[in-house]
Amino acid sequence: MRIGWCLLSMVFTIISCSQHRVQSDAYDAMLSILLSHSVNEVTVNETESLNSPIFLDARTLNEFNVSHIENARFVGFDSMQLSALEGIEKSAMIINDSLWGII
Repeated sequence: MRIGWCLLSMVFTIISCSQHRVQSDAYDAMLSILLSHSVNEVTVNETESLNSPIFLDARTLNEFNVSHIENARFVGFDSMQLSALEGIEKSAMIINDSLWGII
């Protein structure tokens, strides 16, 4: 489960950071191994046009307390806080912020 969250988090982080892309062949090679692109990916600019997306923050509580996206729900990294998912419609657009960066 933790690996799944990490990979999902990494996908969204990588996509969100695409405007400031790291120019490194080694980094690109690592990403091609780790990412399957099996989920929808969005850029930061694309989130602005979405209808009320829900941001889930899957970083540590300390990282969340330092800074987080306005109205993001803390779900945690080491153990998921299921209470953060209460009241979310099944059809809601959910965007995950990860431990590797800022969306």
